[in-house]
Amino acid sequence: MRHRFKQFNRRGASATELAILLPLLITLCLVSVDLGRFAFVSIALGNATRVGAEWGATHRYDTATAGTWNANLEAAILAEFTAEADIDPAQLETTVTTAEDDYDLLRVTVTATYPWNTIITWPMIPRPLMLEQRAVMRRFR
Repeated sequence: MRHRFKQFNRRGASATELAILLPLLITLCLVSVDLGRFAFVSIALGNATRVGAEWGATHRYDTATAGTWNANLEAAILAEFTAEADIDPAQLETTVTTAEDDYDLLRVTVTATYPWNTIITWPMIPRPLMLEQRAVMRRFR
């Protein structure tokens, strides 16, 4: 008779442990998903800024073609960014600046920002979280 009583108590203990740990496990899974999404968008944003800076560094322009050059550069950034899934390219904001350095070579600086939202509203994490990436390249042609 004692043996059956111990088995019953153990089954109840397992259910209690599961009830206590299940919310923690679900929270860890959601944090992992948000962290993975954050890394994905951050890497995609960094790739887009790098591609834009590279395009700007390899294509010349003058005052007559500056508008076309800037439009093509932003199209290259947008094309790289939209190649990724589950990212809204309409929310991407880019800033392109050019300046000459000490060696009279043009430096192209591309800055891109993207508002990223978590799946769950976590305490102490702002919504949206503005991600920003910057890439600088010197013209080499």
